[in-house]
This record gives sequence, C-alpha cells and structure tokens, in this order.
Amino acid sequence: MARTTSEKNTMYNAMVGMITTIDNCLDDSNDLGKELTNSEKKERVLRTSNYLEYGVAFDDYGAKDLSAINAAVTKAKAYTP
Repeated sequence: MARTTSEKNTMYNAMVGMITTIDNCLDDSNDLGKELTNSEKKERVLRTSNYLEYGVAFDDYGAKDLSAINAAVTKAKAYTP
C-alpha cells in the first residue's frame, strides 16, 4: 500500500527531528549529553539511528534530501564510548 503525501511528510519531519536527539546525546556540553552515561548515550543513539534507518528504507521521498539523516545514522553508529 502506497503512503500518502501526509504520511511521507510526517515521517520525514520526525526523522529530521531525531537528528537533534543524536546530536544532543553526543554533545557533552548539552544538558542531555551531560545527564547520560556513555553506555546510555550509546543505547539512545543506536535506538534513534534504528528508527532513522527504518524510515530511510522507504524509497518514496522524491526530492527530499536524506543526506543529513544518513549522516546522523553514520554518526550514531560510529560512537564508541
């Protein structure tokens, strides 16, 4: 079943918002980054990157730029506490 334009936009916007979650977790100067242990950071960024990978797997975004989303996935997977 094909997704509606609204469903695509909702997923895309949610994924763009999740980039901030990864960035904030890995930024030790951010309140969220300061509150989490390295293990908790790893867990959170990998969970978020899994959501992003799921969303990017849909190939129906048309001209929407997924490069920042893919970069966030790469950043999350590269994190080693």
